[in-house]
Amino acid sequence: MNTLNRMSNSIALLLITFMFFCSPLFAGTVQQIKNGKVLLSLEGTPAQAGDQFFTVDENNKKNALIQITAVKADRAVGKIIKGTPLQNNTILAKGANPVAAAPKEATFIRHDLTKLSFNLEYSMDLISTLQQDDTNPTPLKETVDMKGSNIGLNVALGFPLGKNFSVQGFAGYEMLKVTGTALRLVCEGKTTRDCNANISYLTVGALARFNYAADHFEFWVGSGVGFKQPLSKKSTALTLENISLGNTLIVALGVDYHLSNTKFIPISFEYHKSFNESETVPIISHMGLQVGFGILY
Repeated sequence: MNTLNRMSNSIALLLITFMFFCSPLFAGTVQQIKNGKVLLSLEGTPAQAGDQFFTVDENNKKNALIQITAVKADRAVGKIIKGTPLQNNTILAKGANPVAAAPKEATFIRHDLTKLSFNLEYSMDLISTLQQDDTNPTPLKETVDMKGSNIGLNVALGFPLGKNFSVQGFAGYEMLKVTGTALRLVCEGKTTRDCNANISYLTVGALARFNYAADHFEFWVGSGVGFKQPLSKKSTALTLENISLGNTLIVALGVDYHLSNTKFIPISFEYHKSFNESETVPIISHMGLQVGFGILY
């Protein structure tokens, strides 16, 4: 229960962080109007001096035409050519359709760029082992559940395959520390009830993703495979010689929040189904929540 509470608190913290980054508006907007000029917050909208934009109200009605005179960082100054813009109006490039441009998916999120992201993972792990004591003449058997929450790091590289599909590879470092208490003396040579495993892994893998973009959000689902090579291993419940290369099936879903044309925040949830389960280790479960920072290039 404590593990579940810790993971719930961490998920809540990550979601609060995500909402903080998502707080900017989803389109360039009119911030100030004075003496025939407007101050714009571009919010990632490409613009340069001389470009012309319509201002659009909440009903997607054009109410003014402005021309950009200066751009600095993510802000721009423009002069009013005609019409009467209002504060918080969105901006629309001249010649574009305001109805089609409302989601801004086609122009804001690039589908032809490689994605590189650096991610932190918080995971909840479960390993069940079949143990037996030294009762004579017939040893007593029991299944011991070992649980724990862990931290991992990885780097992911995504390659586009058109607008809605992509392939993502990853490599990283993962820790697995789980503990459990048996009913009998079954662990560490049948001398203790305290069962545990402490393993560190080098991980690599790949996912095939289906992506759907709307506004600054790119939602996705995917599946793939992962490989985990032990770097260090200690355990009172598992035979160390049997801890070798791990193979997993990965099912994942997530969202990439695009801060701009070149930066995004990836958030994802993954479930790993191990191919290394056996009669003596019937369950190896890994669920992870990841958040990171990424660039497109």
